[in-house]
This record gives sequence, structure tokens and C-alpha cells, in this order.
Amino acid sequence: MNLFPMYHKYWCDDDHSKRSKHPYDLVGEVVKLRRNRGNYFRYHQSPFKGVSLIPIKKIAPEWCLGLLKVQPKRKKLSKEHFIRRFLDSLIEAIAESWIPNGFNVVCHSSGWDSRLHSCILKRLADERGSGWLGHVLFVCFGPECTKFRKIMEYEGWDTSQFLCVGDPGEGNILPLDENRVNFQQAWRKMNGGYLHPVNLWYNLYESLLHGGYLPRNQRVRLWCGQYHNEMFNRFSPKYGESVGSFLNAYYYTYGYSVQAAALPCNVFFPALNKETLSLFAEFKSHYNRKEIRQEAAAVLDPGLGRLERYNLPNYEGNLTEKAHLLAVKDYKESWYAAHVQPYYEGMYLGNRNRNVGWLHWSIASVIEHLIKEGHKIELC
Repeated sequence: MNLFPMYHKYWCDDDHSKRSKHPYDLVGEVVKLRRNRGNYFRYHQSPFKGVSLIPIKKIAPEWCLGLLKVQPKRKKLSKEHFIRRFLDSLIEAIAESWIPNGFNVVCHSSGWDSRLHSCILKRLADERGSGWLGHVLFVCFGPECTKFRKIMEYEGWDTSQFLCVGDPGEGNILPLDENRVNFQQAWRKMNGGYLHPVNLWYNLYESLLHGGYLPRNQRVRLWCGQYHNEMFNRFSPKYGESVGSFLNAYYYTYGYSVQAAALPCNVFFPALNKETLSLFAEFKSHYNRKEIRQEAAAVLDPGLGRLERYNLPNYEGNLTEKAHLLAVKDYKESWYAAHVQPYYEGMYLGNRNRNVGWLHWSIASVIEHLIKEGHKIELC
């Protein structure tokens, strides 16, 4: 599979054969907790002494190692040719990476990246047959549902293949904000290093499972259109980054949305494929990111480029007062608050904005879990 695995992996500093996606799996009976209360992952660390992030060059697939060394001395390419190469790279990545066995959940919005992916999937399915596609469910969140449904209907998907989460009309599925801030479960959902009060990936999975939309006897995979925005931004003339610096920037950024979170199943990002990364490494991307993706959608299907999208990004809303107060109470009563970082006013913003207070909150939850499991905590 020619997709870059953009999520955190850890190893023991004294034994690199011991690896895990979860840093707390690698601690001993006596847990050595760092006193550092700041940005652990900027220094390739974890909250635990002796457990570190595996360097990106050690987890990068073979095809990516060469790209990590390419410097940004890029050639110009006309917008038309850039769009064609961009689309071809996505089509190739999705065609080669799609796995019909199991159950595939595609996180979808009303935006350009999502409709590019779903349109490409529909065309490939029409060409190769339903056996190639397998079981697929496109999932969207509340306020984008109306425009999302129009995209699904326009592309020709069956109503059994798409679903809206948090929409009152969708039956017994749990809304994402129900019990969303749960200190007792944060250790497994936040992975001990997360800047948000909720892990949307985990909540989405559990909501779908609870609602009966996911099979319990099949492997589930999540697909997401994330990183197109980041790629167009970071490879623009303003930043002029190399592929190596781009991937490093997001892999080592502590608390960034996907990497630091615990994932309930495998998550794939078609944007991070060999051909697309090679395209950005070779040619200048000085085009407007929204404009070029809208035009790319229109190249696939003129009508697809004309469908409106939802334009308000912060629709998730604030936490309820009850959830906020409970989060503060749980933290204040934790071992971590008593020994490492006391609670302070302003520590919590009460919403999904990235905030180092939630990082402390998620680490505190991990420590409570380890204590219950019989571990002894030592500060170092």
C-alpha cells in the first residue's frame, strides 16, 4: 500500500524491538513519569522516561525514504497539467489501496476533498464492479448533512451507503457530544498526549458500533480526506517545504488531530500517497488550494464542482457546562494534578480548540489507569 502511515508509534529506548502505538503499553512496573509539563513530542519523547516516538525515517515505507531527502527546487507546471496529475495520483492511490475485504467507513464532509474521493470511488466501482468496492459507508457530521446528501445523491450512491451522525432523523445512533468528555476512558481514547477534550475518531467508531451500523465480525477501516489543505499550505512558495519537513512537521506535532490520538482501527489518508507527494516534491504548488480542488472536482464532473459546500468550520460547538465541570473535578482529584500540574484557572477552554490543558488532562487519565493496574509512579 503506497500510503504514508501518519500516526504515532513508540519504542523502548533500550530495546527497539518493543514497539506499540500506545506509550503506556511500554512502561514497567515502576513508571518513570517526566516532570516536563510542556511539549513532549516536539522532542520526540513521550510522557514516560525510556519511551520515545520512533523517528519518522524508521517507520517510513521504502518508497518514501527517497522523497524525504528531496529538496524544494521545484519546476513550474501549468494549472491544467497540475490538476490532471493531482487527479491521476488520487485515482491511482485509491485504486491500489482500497481493500474490499472487511468494512470500509469513509469520513465525508460537503467539501472538495471528500467529493473527489467519493466520486473517484464511484467511478472505479462502476468500472470494476460491486465486488471490487465491497461494503462501504460514507459518514458525515450534523450541519453538513444536507449538502452531503446532495453530493451522495448526485454521485449515485444508494441510501444504504451513506449516513449522517448527530442528525435527529437517523435513528438510534448516539450524538457525538453525548458523554464526550470522559476522564475514566480518556487514557485509551487520548493516548496520553492529546490537545482536545474528545477524540472524534474513537467517538465516531463507538457511535456507529452502538447504532448497529458496523459489523462485529469484520475488520473495519476508516478513510479520510485530511492533509490536502496541509499539503497545499506547506508546499506553497510561502513555506516552500520539502516532503521530509512536511511529514516531520505533522508527525512530531504533539496533540495534532490524528497522530497523537488512539485509533480504534486502521485509518487511511489517500492524500498521503506516493504519487501525490512526488508531485508536490517536483512541482511548485502556487495555486489557490480551494480553487484548484474545486476545479479538479469540475474536471471529474462539471456538476460536482457546482454543488455548494458547508462553509462554517467550527460547527462542533462548546462543551456543556456539566461536562466542563466534571472534567475539572476529575482532574483536580487526580494523582497527576497533585504531583505534577495543579489545576489553574483558564486551563480549560471548554471546547475543541487545541489547548495544553487537555494534554495534561489526558496524561492524568493515563496515570490513574496505570495506578489502578498496580503500577507505581515515580517522577524523574
